[in-house]
Amino acid sequence: SYFMQSIKFNNNRLSLLDLSSFNKMRFLLNLDLSYNELETLNTEIFDENFRLKNLKLNNNKLIFLSNGLFKRLFKLEMLNLSTNFIQYIQKDLFEDLIFLKHLDLSNN
Repeated sequence: SYFMQSIKFNNNRLSLLDLSSFNKMRFLLNLDLSYNELETLNTEIFDENFRLKNLKLNNNKLIFLSNGLFKRLFKLEMLNLSTNFIQYIQKDLFEDLIFLKHLDLSNN
């Protein structure tokens, strides 16, 4: 739905998200994808979610995060990437997150 503000997809064993999963959800503020089995995310998956403030990607199987993944998330304040398998972070990955207050990368 176009006006949806919060989505919880946690604890669902999701391993793959379609590129259009969150298209047209321009009012989305909170997205919880924690405790799934996500290994990778398409660089453009959050492009239309520019109002997003809270994003939980913790407790997945993410190994690599592409530069540009968070490029349109200007209003993001909280990003949880803890308990994944992230081995490398590109230097500009968080560059556009100018309002980010909480970043959790623990247990990687």
